[in-house]
Amino acid sequence: MQLSGLMLGMIIMFTTPTWPAIVDAFTRRDFDWVKRVTKRLWLLVGGYCGAALIGLPLVGTFILPLIFGKEFQVTPALLFAFALYFATSSWGHTNNALLIGVGLVKKAAVYSLAETSIILIPAAIGIYFFGLSGLFVGMALAMIAITGWIFPLMLINRIRTESLTPAIV
Repeated sequence: MQLSGLMLGMIIMFTTPTWPAIVDAFTRRDFDWVKRVTKRLWLLVGGYCGAALIGLPLVGTFILPLIFGKEFQVTPALLFAFALYFATSSWGHTNNALLIGVGLVKKAAVYSLAETSIILIPAAIGIYFFGLSGLFVGMALAMIAITGWIFPLMLINRIRTESLTPAIV
């Protein structure tokens, strides 16, 4: 739990200050700025999550017990499964913040609620057959299948649609 809190704290530091600025730029119809920030945020979060996907399984079994105590013993497979869940969760959080910025709060909330309900099925199957690693992988796959691709498409479509609409003066 402490590990996910530490890692997610970085994602929140990336995204929280961004969405009010996106609201402002979107309202001013500065769509080029919104596109640039979206790409940068995707690259930043993607790089951070990629580092977690590679780094946690490789060095986590050695470093994490030093940070959290000797009783913190995990396998590289479990760390990879957790990192996969963390990456998909962070991707969803990032795109959710961007959707808030472009005014799609209700749509994002509906999809997030649906995902939260649906995610229980693969999570339960995963934990039953494969333990904690299965839980993380099941949740990650559900997130990829639902908001992992829908949120970015909603965002791109919203920016494209608004940029083609003439401004009302």
